Amino acid sequence: MKIGDAYTKPIARVGRPKRRDGTPSVQEAGAAGGAADQVQISGQSFEVQRARLLALQAPDIREELVDAIVSDIRQGRYTITGAEVAPRMIREHLELR
Repeated sequence: MKIGDAYTKPIARVGRPKRRDGTPSVQEAGAAGGAADQVQISGQSFEVQRARLLALQAPDIREELVDAIVSDIRQGRYTITGAEVAPRMIREHLELR
């Protein structure tokens, strides 16, 4: 069976489909000479990005400090109680705010 021209629809246009709401796409707006969006990055944002990268590169564990404390615990020289730790944790938490 051969399908004739009566059963096919002509292609109206080739390319990107138009939006349903009728607004032009970004490519159509740019091609039509509309105002283009611009992004400006401040110097402060570069500082924040750099600080973030430095923080990510820092080790999660300060191995020298951990090794010293483990050594003190093994030798019986580390005698810190919860009563001594709790006030310091609370003070440090409040200072960060």
